[in-house]
Amino acid sequence: EGGWCMAGEVGLSGEVRPVNRIEQRIAEAEKLGFTDMIIPKNNMAGIEQSKYPIHLHPVRKVEEALRALFGQAFTLFMTLTIFLRRLLILMEEGANHIIGSIESTLLCNLFYRMIRCQQ
Repeated sequence: EGGWCMAGEVGLSGEVRPVNRIEQRIAEAEKLGFTDMIIPKNNMAGIEQSKYPIHLHPVRKVEEALRALFGQAFTLFMTLTIFLRRLLILMEEGANHIIGSIESTLLCNLFYRMIRCQQ
């Protein structure tokens, strides 16, 4: 059973930078049995994707790589993160009355969806 691999350099701000000898890296990943490979979008120039049986996922940012890897689960995780940040801001502003059954239900629903996506 194949898995995922990645070639590229990740910058401090999350950009995925191109690397040298990308075709050799793709061929090596294929030999090792990987079925999917994340590569820098800038390395796609001149690469014939149909030439390789491995599925290539070109990305510019780490966030795109995570979306390719985790799909909907990543989107739900980001939604949950935004929700929790907003909740903390409201709590700091003294709006403690909003922490009630509605927010608890939303939070439980998001966790349930994330778990279902993983299965």
